[in-house]
Amino acid sequence: MLRPTSRALGGRVLASALLASLLAILPVPSLLGGATSHAQGGMDVGILTPAFSELPRSVLPGDTFTVAVATAPGARCSGQVAFRDHPPIDLEEIAAPGGACAWTVTAPPTVRPSTATLVVPITRSGQWWTLYGIVYVRPVGEAREPGAP
Repeated sequence: MLRPTSRALGGRVLASALLASLLAILPVPSLLGGATSHAQGGMDVGILTPAFSELPRSVLPGDTFTVAVATAPGARCSGQVAFRDHPPIDLEEIAAPGGACAWTVTAPPTVRPSTATLVVPITRSGQWWTLYGIVYVRPVGEAREPGAP
């Protein structure tokens, strides 16, 4: 059996004393109802559930495809699609009165096999959420079965 050294015991005593001091200066919740917190406004939970409703798993160079997002009604969507070695393609800011945003994107015809990254910020009622996606750019001539990753 190992016995603690006096140095180890001293370190524990010092750590315990520091922890006790820190706990002593932290605010203590009221005994009648706990701590009170305040927010500047109500939380818009609808903005927290966006999803891609249409996004291909893969495209070929030069393919045109749709990027569609299901979100909260009344939100505003924008974004970018970044292909390797090409300037990003901006997705124009649009309103989603019915809870959907969609854009048509064309992959650059000279893009090399890689991945394209999508970033779609969504805002409503002064709050925001960002949706991220990836599309694989296949080499020309590569065949994939529908639904294959």
